Amino acid sequence: PFNAPFPDIYNHPEGYSPGTVVRNGIVELGFPYPPLTLLLNLPGHLLLGDFRYSDLICIVAAAGSIGYSRRGAIPLLAAVLFLSTPRTLFILEDGFTEPGAAMLLAATIFAGCRRWRVTPVLVGLLIASKQYLIIAAPCALLLIPPPWSWRTILRWVAIAAIAGLAVTIPFIAHDPRGFIRC
Repeated sequence: PFNAPFPDIYNHPEGYSPGTVVRNGIVELGFPYPPLTLLLNLPGHLLLGDFRYSDLICIVAAAGSIGYSRRGAIPLLAAVLFLSTPRTLFILEDGFTEPGAAMLLAATIFAGCRRWRVTPVLVGLLIASKQYLIIAAPCALLLIPPPWSWRTILRWVAIAAIAGLAVTIPFIAHDPRGFIRC
């Protein structure tokens, strides 16, 4: 997927990153997002012919995780706000990759509120879902139940790293040059 050319539907070659070649309306770039984004969109593409169905499921799952993260009206109102944000339909229509990251963020917080053992796995998947989400790593420390110890922190970091690498390494191994290029 990291070496798959696609048509330039915008007819705007200078809008692509430097080094990207646009010839005869074809962009020779490939999939520019982490592999987990591709995996999250795969069910909608395979089962229903449009990856945006997966995005829709991610949006609904994110809203559910937000709405039921705690008791009371505030989480439910936050979920309604998330669903009624004016750009939600635009993001869905244009096929942005943020619904998967939003779902993983909401699921991570949902699991953290319940102190589920799967929380560090979700942290790793969240960080692996978008290039910039490495900045969420320090915040993930807040999800570790007290009392903190170096052993617990290192265990969480190891579990998160293994989860993130497990969904990324197969794609790197398949095409290291294409992965690095994108």
